[in-house]
Amino acid sequence: MALAHIVNILRDLENEEYSYFGHDIYYEIRRVVNRQFEWQRGFFNKALSYRTALMYGGPECADFLQRSLGLTLDEISYGAFALWAAFQNFAQVDRRLPTEHVGLPHHVRDIVFDLFSADLKQVRSEATNQRQHYRTTAYRPSILRKFPCIRRSDNDQLLVCPLPQLIMARATTGIFYDVIGAGGRVRNEVGHRFERYCLILLQRCFPELFIEPEFAYGARQKQDSPDILISHDGMVSHVYECKAVRMAFADRFAEAEFVGRGYDEIAKAVLQIWRFASHCRRGLTGRDISPDAMGMVILLDSWMTMVLKAREEVLARAERLIVEDPNICEADRLPILFTEIGDLENLAMSVRYPTYVDVLRKALTKDFDGWLFSSILKSGDVENVQKDFPFDDLPDVVPWWGRVSRMKGSGRPRG
Repeated sequence: MALAHIVNILRDLENEEYSYFGHDIYYEIRRVVNRQFEWQRGFFNKALSYRTALMYGGPECADFLQRSLGLTLDEISYGAFALWAAFQNFAQVDRRLPTEHVGLPHHVRDIVFDLFSADLKQVRSEATNQRQHYRTTAYRPSILRKFPCIRRSDNDQLLVCPLPQLIMARATTGIFYDVIGAGGRVRNEVGHRFERYCLILLQRCFPELFIEPEFAYGARQKQDSPDILISHDGMVSHVYECKAVRMAFADRFAEAEFVGRGYDEIAKAVLQIWRFASHCRRGLTGRDISPDAMGMVILLDSWMTMVLKAREEVLARAERLIVEDPNICEADRLPILFTEIGDLENLAMSVRYPTYVDVLRKALTKDFDGWLFSSILKSGDVENVQKDFPFDDLPDVVPWWGRVSRMKGSGRPRG
């Protein structure tokens, strides 16, 4: 009852703040989306675990994690899973929790548990510093994103975790906390591996389509094509750019619209698609482009989700960038979709071709303008099917997942 009372007070406070600051409801949609949707999808599933391991599993990232933390990505992820599993049954967990019997060495456990926790005094201090610069209660940052576990003030060997879901969030999307200072080489590697993940997802979900990765073209001055091309009947029908641009907290919940530099990066992705279409039309790529071709920008975060003004802003910025290439004509400006990778995953894993294309075509119409792909799927006039999970190599990409599966299958833990 006490918790329900606190929640109701918080909601009343938020309503009063909305009224006082006079926020536009259409503008608030962007912030509500970024506040709510990831909780609806969850932070712990096979696709997200596979994506995280692939994106942050490259040699540059592995070297940085080993030098900075003394751990591999798999050790961090498995340690987080052990901590999350313990909190499914206990309100508090001892930092000396025995884990060697499940294949997690104690020195790895100690580093991970310390990485994911902070003492109560530190949490209070950092939370105060973080939150004092934001007006509205609902859109202040939470220190629990970085430290989901808190060490008790009376016994720092005991951990409490207000929201256990954030442990796995910290071990998946939150890995960027550990690599944010790694420099350009690591960031570039993560971006390239995100492109690779998107390619693998589409190739495995739609093996009947000809899907190819980025390639270089041009006789004298080589240029790179967009990241993913899908061809049908010998013509390019889909042109995709992948952008692993992370949304800073200010980008997610800022009161000023479209202030993050990520919007400029997304506009450049649109220009890249249009430029490639122009080059195809002019015979520079060795590819013919379909008259009804479409483009898509696949995003790691929900920059554009359900926010029509954001899409209009990015397209306007792309239009202004066309001055860099005056050869781009109206016919080259393919219709562009924007999607967050989680929504694309849901679509690709739920439909077959040509239903996939049907959903994308619907998303380009006025009736479904701004809709999530998953919402179009539920609209009742497209076929939703049960498909096999596309990442059957999950135990190879996420080794600890394979170990846990073997333990479960044998009925007893193994070291």
